[in-house]
Amino acid sequence: MKKRLFWLPILAFLVGCTPPVSSQPETPKITILESSITIERTRSKWLDYRVTPFDSDLRPIFSSADESIATIDEFGLIDAIAVGETILTAKLTNEEFATVPCIVVELLPITFTMLGDGVALDLNEEHQLTWSFYPENSYSPVTWLSSNPSVATVDNTGLIKAVRVGTTTISGTTENDLSLTYDVQVIDLRPTSIKIDSDDFTLDIDETKELTTTILPSYYNPMLAGTNWESSNPAVATIAKGSAPRTMVVTAVAAGTATITATISTNIKDSVTVTVNPLIATSLTFAERTISLEIGFAYNVQYTLLPEKTSDKTITWTTNNASVATVDAQGRVVAVDSGMATITGTTANGLSAKLIVMGRYSLYNQRMTYEVEPNDSFETAQFYEYSTTLEGELSSRTDEDFYQLILLGPHTNICVQFASSMLVDPDEFRVHVGNSAKEYIRMIPLAKGTNLPTHEYVIKDYDEGIMYIIIRIANTAPTNVDLGYWLHVYWW
Repeated sequence: MKKRLFWLPILAFLVGCTPPVSSQPETPKITILESSITIERTRSKWLDYRVTPFDSDLRPIFSSADESIATIDEFGLIDAIAVGETILTAKLTNEEFATVPCIVVELLPITFTMLGDGVALDLNEEHQLTWSFYPENSYSPVTWLSSNPSVATVDNTGLIKAVRVGTTTISGTTENDLSLTYDVQVIDLRPTSIKIDSDDFTLDIDETKELTTTILPSYYNPMLAGTNWESSNPAVATIAKGSAPRTMVVTAVAAGTATITATISTNIKDSVTVTVNPLIATSLTFAERTISLEIGFAYNVQYTLLPEKTSDKTITWTTNNASVATVDAQGRVVAVDSGMATITGTTANGLSAKLIVMGRYSLYNQRMTYEVEPNDSFETAQFYEYSTTLEGELSSRTDEDFYQLILLGPHTNICVQFASSMLVDPDEFRVHVGNSAKEYIRMIPLAKGTNLPTHEYVIKDYDEGIMYIIIRIANTAPTNVDLGYWLHVYWW
């Protein structure tokens, strides 16, 4: 007890000697709790800092030395913009501050994939690889390698170039060791053959045929197989583009042969031969059936040969009476004497047409009258100069056509030509010839059973004067007869 009381005065002295405690506040300070910040591009994180004393009401202001690398907002949230390095600063209003380096690194992918797992390339062909990362905004450079650069090479952009036929594997590796492979087969896509899908063939004129081609190998590169077509004889067969690629339409133009050739750009070709059949004449007609030609004059036979594209248009000309009319190889007829001659034109395939030529002397003041109704009076008759061709038609056995001729010469030719080749019975059809006294002194019979379209009669030894011709149907003919004819009268 005594010992405890001993220390009391001493303690009281010591307490009285302790200086008084100061009342001045502590200066606020800011401290960044990381010595360095590393953040992946496109990522965000909060800046970890502390302000002391803890009860300070000062708030820091944040800034980045290079906002193209990273930014920091008023609350201290850091956004990584691009790969690089910047300095972040946190500063109080009392000028106290702290800094920290911020390093933005690349956002590396989690997965590394490629579109497709391989490709076939032609010689010297190029192919650009296409790949993707996940996340989509991640990135890593890729190292590309070819297992067989003698077949195909690859550069650092993933561009593959085919070098020679063979196979190789392209591999790609990222910075964080993600990898993949891509198979490449190099083949020769140049065409080795072309075949026209047709044997030699035959066409008629104006007929067409479409040709197609087959190019091998089937996997050929179309860029190397441009096809050129050619006809060796366009006058016989022409060519034109077909309805589909690598087709051609052949059109027959004229009789003959032509070689159709298809050539691809590698100078490989195939050919077929087309034979165009000649087009045979089906019809030969003359513009005139009968002509009267004064002696010494000429006439070029006008004719129509059908079809128009007949291959052989050769006409062979003949006369059955060269003493009256001649004809040359071009169908030019010349009257050399009075009388009648038949000019015949014959095609190469045997069709023929005939022209009756009446050779005559020069005629003056000769007239002919004609009436189509049976009538004994010629007061209303019309007159015709020189030789004349008239047309009539008999429709019943009571019909007859009556003609009057004023003759100045001793000879008269009468030619009756039916409107069409038809069998005429001699008992059904008559031509009567009379004198100026209307005495019918001669009846001209037809050849029995004939179907020739023309019948010629020559009346001789007539003096100058009037001659009558009556064409009538005999009483023995059928009740209804429909017979057209032409009457040709020539005299000299």
